[in-house]
Amino acid sequence: MKARNSLSRVIPFSLVTAVALVTAMTLFGQIAPGSTIYVPDDYASIQGAIDASFNGDTVVVRSGSYVENINFNGKNIVVKSESGPSTTTIDGNQIESVVTCVSGEPATAALEGFTITNGAATSNGGGVRIENASPTITNNIIKHNAALSTWGAGGGLYCYVSTSSITNNVITDNTASYQGGGIVAAYQSNLTIDHNLFTRNRSTWGGGICCHGDDSSIANNLIVDNDADAGGGVQFSDSISVLTQNAVESNEALHQGGGLNVNDLSAPLIVDNLIIRNVAGWDGGGINCEGNANPVVTNNTLHKNEASSGGGIHCQDAVLAITNTVFWQNMATANAPEIHVVNASPDVNYCCVQGGWPAGTGNIDSDPLFADASDDDLHLTFDSPCRDAGSNAAPGLQSEDCEGDPRVALGTADMGADEFYYHLYCMDEIVPGGAIDIKVVGYPTAPVTLALGDGLLGSPLQTAHGALYFWPITAQWNIGNVPGNGVLTFPAIVPATWSAGEEKPFQALVGPWGGRYTSLTNLMVFDVE
Repeated sequence: MKARNSLSRVIPFSLVTAVALVTAMTLFGQIAPGSTIYVPDDYASIQGAIDASFNGDTVVVRSGSYVENINFNGKNIVVKSESGPSTTTIDGNQIESVVTCVSGEPATAALEGFTITNGAATSNGGGVRIENASPTITNNIIKHNAALSTWGAGGGLYCYVSTSSITNNVITDNTASYQGGGIVAAYQSNLTIDHNLFTRNRSTWGGGICCHGDDSSIANNLIVDNDADAGGGVQFSDSISVLTQNAVESNEALHQGGGLNVNDLSAPLIVDNLIIRNVAGWDGGGINCEGNANPVVTNNTLHKNEASSGGGIHCQDAVLAITNTVFWQNMATANAPEIHVVNASPDVNYCCVQGGWPAGTGNIDSDPLFADASDDDLHLTFDSPCRDAGSNAAPGLQSEDCEGDPRVALGTADMGADEFYYHLYCMDEIVPGGAIDIKVVGYPTAPVTLALGDGLLGSPLQTAHGALYFWPITAQWNIGNVPGNGVLTFPAIVPATWSAGEEKPFQALVGPWGGRYTSLTNLMVFDVE
């Protein structure tokens, strides 16, 4: 795992949760409400434990592989593993959905800490099927499941009329014959899809995610290496969802929308996303918009996407507002590498468009001067023409950029997904004995002190220069002054004494203590490989 909080590819999430051991209580031969039931101690199967449970109970599953298909049967219970998904598997044995919640299960019902695999739904939801229910799905690995029918939807998860929270999961190698290889948010759903990894999922529409008739929040996810006929990363159909602070990378569509495909009257808000290296065979390597779609596209960075027409974005029979967005080094084999328009007049303002744009206000055609475009490090440098060149009145403008830094840092919004601001990051693998580059964004000439902590605080300590996230500080180093481009690179060697699985928290102080413009950066956690 790379260091968390890297701009281009790394979205922080944890897959392992600890479960407190509680002695099960019995009442007249039954498990009492609010009790903990253990599998296989109290019941040999997970379903047996669910059947015996009451609302408010917790089913704790010890490590092992359980070949069964489970149904919550409307119960408000928590089903969780004791040791996490790497050691605890629910195997559907190619028999319908692995997990089913279709009887009004509330948000306090939860599925946590499993590998969910080998589901083969003859309709929808190969891994997890949720209908008219809203359980919480967190800290799971959902892989190698399928929705097999002609109209099969949701290879990994299918959510219909649901307000479920889907967080901190790895959703990988799932397939759906029709919609949503990874997940479908269907008909009147209002999901929270946050801090997940969607990778190597496959479908006809929406390889990673399909939003169909919903109003969901999709934030802080890594959506990478998925593929579909249309919407390799994400498909929007009749959707008003919000897509913000995601990395949409290296997805592929046979036809339209390598990264995102927006059609069928959809009006999503697409803001603060990195949309890079996606490929479409026909239209819209980064984004394809058609079918009377009306998306708002604000503060995104589209870089090195590729298509026949519209490497960055293709707009046909649609109405777009595109603001504060960077289109750079996208490619097209036939028409318009950055923005291609057919029967449409997108409203493009305060954007950096390679090759220029003939209309609108505040648009520029200048190299955005990324920190290291060859390595997909798309942080803005101090001299970037995109810095302070956006509009504070952009539709859908958020208070934070793609990394959680303040969006309007010093008066005027920047163009692109990244706002130039104090930031600590590393894009390398953290391997004991390995070489890495630690990078700090800050104002030129400012001295930088890097600090290592010995444990995260429950509540950050507020200082004169911002929040300190750990205490005590076990080591600190003066690593130099920020150069003229605003990005200090500090070569370092990962200590050979560090062990795989350890987490090391770092922060940097940019500027001298007590300085007027001095600030603590974000927290960065090294996950040691």
